[in-house]
Amino acid sequence: MDTGKGTVRFADGTIGSMDVQFSTKVAYPTTEVELIGSEGNIVARVMETIRTEYTIYASTGQTTFRSTQSDAIYEEMRSWINALTGKGDFQMPAEEAAKILALCLAWAESTQTNQPVCL
Repeated sequence: MDTGKGTVRFADGTIGSMDVQFSTKVAYPTTEVELIGSEGNIVARVMETIRTEYTIYASTGQTTFRSTQSDAIYEEMRSWINALTGKGDFQMPAEEAAKILALCLAWAESTQTNQPVCL
């Protein structure tokens, strides 16, 4: 698989979606998240180990914020390992991580059955 699509309908009727695209032709793939709303959109792009870029699109125009990150993946993995070995706290509460895992498992189940999954 080199592409994937996930959609979620929340209890309040809001619809969220996720697009996953993989490429082995580039040394540092980009992670991109789009939040689409009635008042505008926010796009977050993470260029692994280079920078993070956030662009806000609204009726008043477009604004982009950029930040550099020396080694974000290493820092995230180091934090995770420290928490697992008792040398620090988890950066994400376990309850939130469990919800994310449940959502990922539901997407995987939906992929296998080609049917919606209700959480």
